[in-house]
Amino acid sequence: MGQARCENRSSMTARSLIIADDATRGVLEDALNQRNHEVTRAECFDSAIKLQSIVGFDIVFVQLGRARQSLDAMQPGHLTTERRVDYLQICRTLRQASEKPVILVAVAYSPHPDQLHAEAYGAIDAHTAHAVDDVLLLPSDSSVLAVRIRTAERLAEQTKEGDPRSSAEYWRSLVNAVPDMILTFDRSGRILFINHPPPGIPAEEVIGTDGYRYIPAEQHEILRDAIRRVFEHGEVVTYELSGIGPHRTTAWYASRAAPVCRQGEVVAAIVITTDITERKVAEDKARRLAAAEAMAAAARDKAALAEASPVGIFQTDAHGACLYVNKRWCEIAGLSAEEAAGDGWVRGLHDHDRERVIKAWNTAVHENCRFRLEYRFQHRDGRIAWVVGQAVATRDQRGDVREYIGTITDITDRKRAEQEQRRLEAQLRQKQKIESLGVMASGIAHEINNPLFALLINVDELKKRITHYRVTAPDTLLGSSTLLDDISEAGQRIRDIVHTLGIFARADDARISDLDVRAVMDASLRLANHEIRHRAELVRNYGEIPLVRGNETRLGQVFLNLLINAAHAIPDGRAHDNQICITVRAHTGDQVCVMVEDTGAGISPEVRHRIFDPFFTTKPVGRGTGLGLPICHTIVTAMGGTIDIDSSPGEGTSVRLLLPAMSHRVTDHCDAAAGLHQGESLYAWQRSLWVLVVDDDRHVRDAIRRQLLGHTVSEASNGQAALSLLSEYTYDAVLCDLMMPDLSGVDVYKTLLEISPVMAGRFIIMSGGASIPQSRDFLAQTPVPRLDKPFTAGELLALLRTVVPD
Repeated sequence: MGQARCENRSSMTARSLIIADDATRGVLEDALNQRNHEVTRAECFDSAIKLQSIVGFDIVFVQLGRARQSLDAMQPGHLTTERRVDYLQICRTLRQASEKPVILVAVAYSPHPDQLHAEAYGAIDAHTAHAVDDVLLLPSDSSVLAVRIRTAERLAEQTKEGDPRSSAEYWRSLVNAVPDMILTFDRSGRILFINHPPPGIPAEEVIGTDGYRYIPAEQHEILRDAIRRVFEHGEVVTYELSGIGPHRTTAWYASRAAPVCRQGEVVAAIVITTDITERKVAEDKARRLAAAEAMAAAARDKAALAEASPVGIFQTDAHGACLYVNKRWCEIAGLSAEEAAGDGWVRGLHDHDRERVIKAWNTAVHENCRFRLEYRFQHRDGRIAWVVGQAVATRDQRGDVREYIGTITDITDRKRAEQEQRRLEAQLRQKQKIESLGVMASGIAHEINNPLFALLINVDELKKRITHYRVTAPDTLLGSSTLLDDISEAGQRIRDIVHTLGIFARADDARISDLDVRAVMDASLRLANHEIRHRAELVRNYGEIPLVRGNETRLGQVFLNLLINAAHAIPDGRAHDNQICITVRAHTGDQVCVMVEDTGAGISPEVRHRIFDPFFTTKPVGRGTGLGLPICHTIVTAMGGTIDIDSSPGEGTSVRLLLPAMSHRVTDHCDAAAGLHQGESLYAWQRSLWVLVVDDDRHVRDAIRRQLLGHTVSEASNGQAALSLLSEYTYDAVLCDLMMPDLSGVDVYKTLLEISPVMAGRFIIMSGGASIPQSRDFLAQTPVPRLDKPFTAGELLALLRTVVPD
């Protein structure tokens, strides 16, 4: 362990006090140690004055000039005041601090002797004021400095004789007169001396005891470090700690420890201690008041923050009883703060959620776990607010639950969006099923059409032959004609159903054409008949009407929806008591009027004004999407028409559509396929035709060949074979099926456009139903003549006349 030490190189042992910065102090200490001085350092003037009053130094070195700024800065812990102090007044105060005359040497330090601080010269002039005995200018030669120090020593020796401070009685009187507690410690921390022990504790009980016993254990290190620094480094150390006060109470002390040197070694640590208990109590009170004010301010900020929060905030006691709710909580829950108090908040819960929320909350409280749940509040006006509620427990120092703090966040919009998403997903799945059914129906129609076409066209050919041979063999053919008529009629009915099914399977067909509204209505009736026949009798009133311009599929969708709605408004099994009447007639202003009237249950006024709202429906779940009438309204409006509904409960419903008409009328409601007149034959042609028939179904090819008897018919069972023939020969017409396994009719036509545009102009597509988008797009966008299977001989002849060159 190191120890502060001074070398003895002088016959006189002088006590010297230095008040200077590090640079000046180092120069002086080296010179004084060589002269065997006991050197003490003072950190500030306040400390120097107190030390002088107790010890009585022989020589005091006061730094002026360049160090003045650091010494006069008056920072807390260094000087007692923050005003600038006149160094001459400081010197006078030091001289008056004891009865012994003290030689005061003012030192002005400058790195350049020719740039001495002006105040150093002022100090020389101040000799007459008896404030300073000499002025030492630094830096200076070491020999000069030694001479000046010896001069100061002689002055000190001349004034030392008869000094009362040299007696032990003087020092005891002086120490006892000081109001502060003065102690000396040895290196181990044992108390060697004390002037004023705490009241109620005798001095003899203190002297010789361990100083650590009088302070708390957690502060031992503070005292231990101070003693170590004094003994090992000769430092002056300041510190604060608590200890035994008057009558063994607890008091606070501010202490300053300094070394006591003998023969150049630190032999003790002298500690001057001031009782600062009152100050500490005042500081503690001020801290507690500041903390209380901070807590109050934080509470006010917390309350303001809670009231401004966008989420609902609530607080309960340890048992879960509600103590506080903010404004936003009241808005979300639909309850006032008074109504929510205690367990009143439970009354605001939705009936279907109340039991579930109470159970979850009680579980969280009893098991001291976090609460989190989604549930609903129901307001008095019936509005529903979905929330996610969360709460956590706050605990005291022992870990016991003190209260619960929680929030509720309004997620009503999110829940509505989720419900809407689920509903839209369900509708999408339904739409996909319908589209799948449409594709399936189109495929079925295509598969049915081929054999149906062969059946009908062969029956038609057989009827012609029977008519031809009836004269020669009437008995043999008796009854055969009637049988064939029945077969033909049944086949035609199948044809109409397949045609209608094909129309409704083409949901994305956007072709616009001139339509006979009666034909579109009949097609819709064929599909709705299974819903109508068990509920009502069907009455049709058709008059002469003009054509309308529109999309056959979409208009058929409107009619089908109106017919199904009319049927569903009537109970099943009462067909003879109810009626659905369809009226189609011309209307004033170049319009066509379509009326669908039923004798069903009718519609109430509060429902009637919402029937065109999307997704509104009165049908049970799974039977209605609420899109039927809104879609009807959209389609009719897009055609330039209007749709109105008149209904009353118990009096049935009447739906009226007004559609804009074309300029010409359809005088007769008949099959739109106009072909041969009765008795006209394919045989009556001016020349023999060469026709290529392309179809993967052998029966279709055979049937067409029979219809073209007398003409040359070439056959191809696939698209590749057809292209091979077309590359070698030129035909009067090409009849090609749309859907084939390898190359489709679309592929054949597009290739033909490239290799033989002339033959592409004689191309006729035969379609049993386009079940893939490519085929539907081709039919909608390409002006190729088209025969829909099953077609009649008359339709075939009529179309051949449009493509065969004269």
